[in-house]
Amino acid sequence: MKNILKWTGIVLGGLIALLIIASLLLYFFLPLNAIKDFATAKLSEQLHREVKIKSVSFNLFSGIKLKGLTVSNRKGYDERPFVSADAIELRYAFWPLFKGQVIIPEVNFVKPEILIEKSRRGELNFFDMLAPSGKTEAPKTKTETKKSAPINLIIDTFTLSRGKITYVDYAAGSENQLKNINFKISGITLSMLKPIVVRASAVGTYQGKDIPISLSGGIQVDPVKEIVKLADFSFSLAGETLNLAATAKSGPEIEASLSTSKLSLDPFLIIFAGAPSKAPKEKAVTGALTQTLKQAASAIPQTLTLKGSVDFKNITLSHLKISALKLNLGLLKRVASIDIPEIAGYNGKLSAKGVINLPALSYNFGKLEIRGFTATPFINDAIDSFLPNLLDLKNKVEGKLDVALSVKGSGVEMPEVFNNLEASGIILLADGKLGKLKSLSSIGEKYNLSILKQDMLVKGLRIEASLARKKLEVKKLTLQDTDLQVAFNGGLDFNKMEYVKGNVLNLKFSPDATRDLPRELSVFRDEKGFASMDFELQGSLSKPFPSPILTKPLEAVQGKIKAKIEAKKIEIETKAQQELKKSEEEAKKKVKEILKF
Repeated sequence: MKNILKWTGIVLGGLIALLIIASLLLYFFLPLNAIKDFATAKLSEQLHREVKIKSVSFNLFSGIKLKGLTVSNRKGYDERPFVSADAIELRYAFWPLFKGQVIIPEVNFVKPEILIEKSRRGELNFFDMLAPSGKTEAPKTKTETKKSAPINLIIDTFTLSRGKITYVDYAAGSENQLKNINFKISGITLSMLKPIVVRASAVGTYQGKDIPISLSGGIQVDPVKEIVKLADFSFSLAGETLNLAATAKSGPEIEASLSTSKLSLDPFLIIFAGAPSKAPKEKAVTGALTQTLKQAASAIPQTLTLKGSVDFKNITLSHLKISALKLNLGLLKRVASIDIPEIAGYNGKLSAKGVINLPALSYNFGKLEIRGFTATPFINDAIDSFLPNLLDLKNKVEGKLDVALSVKGSGVEMPEVFNNLEASGIILLADGKLGKLKSLSSIGEKYNLSILKQDMLVKGLRIEASLARKKLEVKKLTLQDTDLQVAFNGGLDFNKMEYVKGNVLNLKFSPDATRDLPRELSVFRDEKGFASMDFELQGSLSKPFPSPILTKPLEAVQGKIKAKIEAKKIEIETKAQQELKKSEEEAKKKVKEILKF
């Protein structure tokens, strides 16, 4: 037992001595100051900024550590550094050190912080780093490069731990953070044999709430065929996950597919739009989301071609709920062609075909069809999401909805979307109910027609209309109820929120519906007891005034008067003829009596 302990102590002591000697030898072979000077010079040259490193150290187990890295900010912006990091750890290859070679297969950034600032002019603080240096140098030979560089970066693994990105928008008066960033990409040197593994996670802060973000997947590279493949990629934001598979070829050409089993689009739009601020804002022509999307679209290369497919299930956008979405996408010269064979929701289906000009954020769908949507929840959710000006129509429509439209416009934010929207088509509603409408209720109040002051059962509703420049032109509207028929043609001006002059609303009531019609309005009845009344809706859309159109009733009265005159005339003429005939007969009788005499 004593011998075992003795030899164990000797071995451990020898190992410790060896480690100490190896540390001294490696420290001797490592040109630490040269590495520090090389790193700062190269980074300053590439970034067009002053780069500082406080110190450099070596540890036998952890490797080379560059401590206190800072990259200066752009002039005219915050005095805080653009980039700072506690340390950059360079994990070395052990045996090449004894040959005087420093080979770094792994780089780790420890607690890096990046400050991104957007000025009131819309310029970002790193724009100057994208510009060319303007200096031209003679190409260096391989021998010169080896002599001048004290370190070889043959990176197989790159990691970033506990990072933070701060984004400040001075025009919007907002500040957002992406914190606790952890990123790792490994297997770079063996990328031709097996996929590169990518793992990333972070926490975003929006309106004081933490939003978890993660990314994972594999990248396979074929440099001979110039092909890059993304396999089993997943992106998660606030619990919403997108799955991605893609292939990229030179050209560039991309084929991709997106899928998800559950997704809310709102968090993605929040990231684009940025956080609202309580600070006073400068007046902007467009919203933050619009401006961001336009800049992103303009950055897409003109030569990029894309073929993609989307298979989503259980999608929500604001209040809209979609159970399934299938979409085929093509991109050429920044114009996307979209074929939507199916969007399932509200117990029905939607299909569409169209194009979207990405830099202009404009769209044109020549064919958009809805079949069998349940009207109430769909209309309510659409109004709550995009059309707050039409709140009067909430909970007013029941039944099965069918729509055939052509739609074009531009923009992604309200009110710009509605301002630029142009549409035309047909809307059908069957076997439903219309809630009490203000335009009809006001007529019911004035003429004591209870049928207009309550909900109406609808056998069929058909609307042919077009929308342009925030004016809705109703070419034909017909509605059939058991005791009521409605027809309307005319315009609604959403700019002024009022009816356009010259519209005509025709109401035709059954005899049962007009029992309480005042006697003075009996002129509106026909010989079968049906009453037909015409109105022009005047004033605001929320509280219209129904002005009676008396042309037809006057014509009817005039017709009745003429009929009475004609009847009286016929009566007088008939009576005159009878009197004449009677007098002739009496005259003949007297003549006969005289002749006899």
